[in-house]
Amino acid sequence: MHTDSPCINGEEFGGRLFMKMRELRKLLKGLGCRVIQNKKGHCEENAHIERSHRTDDDEFYISGIDELNSRNEFYNEAFKYIYCYNCVREHSSLND
Repeated sequence: MHTDSPCINGEEFGGRLFMKMRELRKLLKGLGCRVIQNKKGHCEENAHIERSHRTDDDEFYISGIDELNSRNEFYNEAFKYIYCYNCVREHSSLND
């Protein structure tokens, strides 16, 4: 989603918008998941997500993404990265 103003409270995923959040919760419930929203002004609740985004930036986006020439190449590289991140890469903070 591209806007001129930053998203507030995760509005790209529903945020403060009741109807969007209701639909998202319904969708995720069918997958056995649930939405957990951070409290406004408590960025420390999001530390694990922000750290994983930094790892994604460092190991995937910054390292050669400009060399990809098509959407399919991007998807192929992204799926390889996800597999390597989840199945191959060491995660010492989680005891492997």
